[in-house]
Amino acid sequence: MFQCHCEIDVAAPPEVVFGVLWDAEHYPDFMTDVIDVEVHADSEPWTQELTQFVTFIRTRHYRVRMHATPYSRIAWKLVEGENLAVNDGAWDLSPLDSGARCHLAYQLQLDVTVPIPDVILRRLAEFNLPTMLRQVQARAETQARRPLPT
Repeated sequence: MFQCHCEIDVAAPPEVVFGVLWDAEHYPDFMTDVIDVEVHADSEPWTQELTQFVTFIRTRHYRVRMHATPYSRIAWKLVEGENLAVNDGAWDLSPLDSGARCHLAYQLQLDVTVPIPDVILRRLAEFNLPTMLRQVQARAETQARRPLPT
């Protein structure tokens, strides 16, 4: 099983960062590896299922169920996925500077049903996931600078 942990500080309050992460249908607007996201209705509060179509070597899709603890954690578990046995993880948000900034930690556990060379897993851990965190950071910092509607 592949496990990864990445962290970044974001110059935006946890509420803004949480909003960016919870708004999954807009991932394709700023995450380069995400092609499309379908959000499926869920009757439980702060829970949503989504199907993501991502490019990693080739286009793949998977469905996860996300549950949130506003504004501190979003965790997910695999429902079904192409060549995936496990795709579980979480975003953990911690306020910094009295809530003006946020520390964002990403953790992922991934297990596949087909062999994947180590070089591909290293690319995921060393390039793709840190790039995704920087993209979330940029989106949240841009949104934090926008004036509130009047």
